[in-house]
Amino acid sequence: LYARWIKNERNYIKNEYCITRNILKQLVNSDCNLSISTKSKLILRDIDVNDAFEMFEYSKLPNVGPMAGWEPHKSIAESMAVINLFINSKTRGEPGVYAIVYRETNQMIGTIELYNYKPYFKAELGYSLHPDFWGQGLVVEAAECLIDWGFRDLNLKRIEVWNVLHCGQ
Repeated sequence: LYARWIKNERNYIKNEYCITRNILKQLVNSDCNLSISTKSKLILRDIDVNDAFEMFEYSKLPNVGPMAGWEPHKSIAESMAVINLFINSKTRGEPGVYAIVYRETNQMIGTIELYNYKPYFKAELGYSLHPDFWGQGLVVEAAECLIDWGFRDLNLKRIEVWNVLHCGQ
C-alpha cells in the first residue's frame, strides 16, 4: 500500500474516493463529519463517548484486540475510558482517532487513526474493525482517506502500516 502511494500520490487525487482539500482539513476539527465520498459506504468522524456501547460490542471479542496488541475490553466503562484517551490524543499533538461509521445503519463499526506522528515526516496508521465487516474492503477505503490526508495536508513523507500475521482476516 505504501509503495502504491509513493508511485501514485499525484494520480490518486483524481480518484473517485478523493476528498476535497477543505473537507480533509476538517479532520482536525472537533466537529468533523467526513464522508469519504457520496458513493462510499462509510463516514469518518471524530470519535465520541456516545460510541462506547458500539465500540464495546466489537472490542470485547477475543479475535479483535489481541490481534492489534490490546486485551479485549471487559466493560463499557473500559471502552469509554479508551475513547476518552482517543479524544485527548489531539491535545498531545496527534492527528486524532476517527470513528468508522457504516453509512447505511449509522453504526460505529471501528476506529482508524494516524499515530506516532512526527510533523512533516511520518505517522503510523492503525485501525480496529468489527468482525462482521471484515473482508468488505472498508478499512482499505478508510485508510485511503487518511493516507491521502496525511500526504497532502499533513505533508508527511512516510506512513507506516503494520500487519499482524495469522489474524484470521
